[in-house]
This record gives sequence, structure tokens and C-alpha cells, in this order.
Amino acid sequence: MLITRCSLPLLERFNTPDSHCLTDVNNRRLSFDVANYLRDRFAILFNSSGLDVLGRTNKYPYASASVVNFGVDNLAGTTMSGIDTLRLARRIRLSILRFEPRINQQGLVVRFSQIDHRSGTSLNFIIEGEVDYRHERFAFSLNSRWNTDSGEVQVTPFYMGAVYG
Repeated sequence: MLITRCSLPLLERFNTPDSHCLTDVNNRRLSFDVANYLRDRFAILFNSSGLDVLGRTNKYPYASASVVNFGVDNLAGTTMSGIDTLRLARRIRLSILRFEPRINQQGLVVRFSQIDHRSGTSLNFIIEGEVDYRHERFAFSLNSRWNTDSGEVQVTPFYMGAVYG
């Protein structure tokens, strides 16, 4: 079951003494801080173990919603031809929604972008959506690069600016 709204105390660090008066500059700064926060948290999420450490997931039906199992399965040692990118994109989206419940569920889009042809072992997924914070909605757009050799995931900003128009 996905939670639709929740308040995480970590985001409260973005509160400024003059936050009750949001100007354009303050709003842009807050939007930048929220995007950086999400980028850092998603990097931690994607580099966590996920359900693959449990082995048989059907034996533990509620384990996927557990706090310790939010991650996505490790791709280290997986061949590129053996990866179903659509299924992986759905798994990434679900783990994001479980991890950060303030993200707009209908607006979150995770799509496969490309295989990095320089190394031949990296998949790129674009993550776009909106997050609610302090009665405001902030758009974000991130690029996640999944290395199938090492299992490492890097999350970087995709582009700056408005995501939805």
C-alpha cells in the first residue's frame, strides 16, 4: 500500500528564518535545495540492496514495503540483454513512491533513456515528477545511470528549468 502524504523531518532543514515570505529568488533556491535533496536520497535508495537479499520474495509478501527493503535489485554482473528495461523502470518508480511519499504519484515518470555506448555496461533512466513541500509543488528532473559491471548507480540533474511546460 502506498502512502499518499507524509511529512519527513529531514526536509525541514530547508526552512529559512524568512521562509514565510517566498520571493522568486527564495523559491528558486528552495526548488534547487529540494532537487539536491532528492538527488542525494535517490542515490542512497538506488544503491541499497532491495529485495534480492531475501531470495524468495513470495515467502515474505510484506517485506517489499519494509523500510529496509526499499531499494532496487542490484544489477552487478547482469548482462545487458538480460535486463527488461520496462520492468526495471516500473520497479524504480515503485521504490521511489515507497521511499518518498510526498512525490505526486500520477505525475512521476520513470523512462528508459539509452544504453551508454561508450562503456556498453550502463543504462540511463530519466526520472521526472513533482514533490510537495511546504504547501508548494516543486518539479524535478533527474538522470540515473545504472552500471551493470559494478552495480553502482549515479544520480545527476537531467536539466534545469520547468519540467511540465
